[in-house]
Amino acid sequence: TWGLINKVMSKSPFIQSLVNAGLRVVEDPEKLTICSDNPSQLVWIIREKVCFDVESKKQFMDSFSKFIDNQIYLIGLLSPLQSSATNANRSFSFSTNESLAQILLQVDHIQTEIGLALLEAIPTYITDSDTSNDVISQILNQFKWIHHLVDPDKISDKMLECLQVL
Repeated sequence: TWGLINKVMSKSPFIQSLVNAGLRVVEDPEKLTICSDNPSQLVWIIREKVCFDVESKKQFMDSFSKFIDNQIYLIGLLSPLQSSATNANRSFSFSTNESLAQILLQVDHIQTEIGLALLEAIPTYITDSDTSNDVISQILNQFKWIHHLVDPDKISDKMLECLQVL
C-alpha cells in the first residue's frame, strides 16, 4: 500500500514503476519505509520503462522530481531498503544497505537525471537543523559506491556547486 502517497501521486509513472516492481511501503505518518523482495527487479522494470521511449522517461523523471519534493518521501528514498519477505516458504531474506536512490542510480538511462535531481534538492535543506544536515549527508552518500558514472562531468560539477553553497 502507498497510503502516505496521495491519489494524484499514486498514478505517477514513478510510483507505478515501483508498484510494478513489487515494492511496498510500511506506513508511519513521519517515516516512509520502502520494502522489497527483489530490488534488482526494479532496475529491469525501470530500464524497460525509460530506455526506449523519450516521453516515458520525461514523465518518469517529472514524477520522480515531485516525489522528492516531499521530505518524508525523500528520506524514505535515501534510506536502506528493507526486506519484505513475508512468505513462509522463503528460506531467506536479503540484507542490503542499498537505498532506492542507489538502485535508481544503477539505471544508466536515468542515472544523470536522478543524480542531478537529488543534488538539486540539497539547497532546500541548508539550515542549522540536525535533520537538514542528515538529509544532505544522506543525499551525498548515495553517490559513494556507484561503480560508474554515465556523465561524470555533470554530476561532479553539480556536486561542486552544492559544496560551495554548503
